[in-house]
Amino acid sequence: MNTYLPPQSTKEKFTSFAQDSFDYSSFIFVGLLSGVQQLQGSSPEFHTGPAAYGRYYWHSFADQTDENLWVEFLILYYPGGDRSWTKTGQRWALNVGIDGATFVFREFWPELNQKFFHQKVPQD
Repeated sequence: MNTYLPPQSTKEKFTSFAQDSFDYSSFIFVGLLSGVQQLQGSSPEFHTGPAAYGRYYWHSFADQTDENLWVEFLILYYPGGDRSWTKTGQRWALNVGIDGATFVFREFWPELNQKFFHQKVPQD
């Protein structure tokens, strides 16, 4: 059966984003995720202990809320004509290319900066 739902209004999209971001289950999920991240030591600069857990929690909560904001409220999906395999592949290739160039630039920037601008590279 081909049932088509009407598009969501702006208010409905915002409500969906808010419910997914601030529902009690979101706080529990972020709490569990933060605990796993702390156990793995995924951000050593957060250190250990209750204060570190708070840092993990805050960062995870902000990250999850930001993702919900962009995916559920701000970004509108492409119309049907723009969702072909070719156009999707082109967008994917462009994004991979931009990400790859960005990572290469970030990797070699200290050496380029030193060579062309004669600035010292900070040592860790």
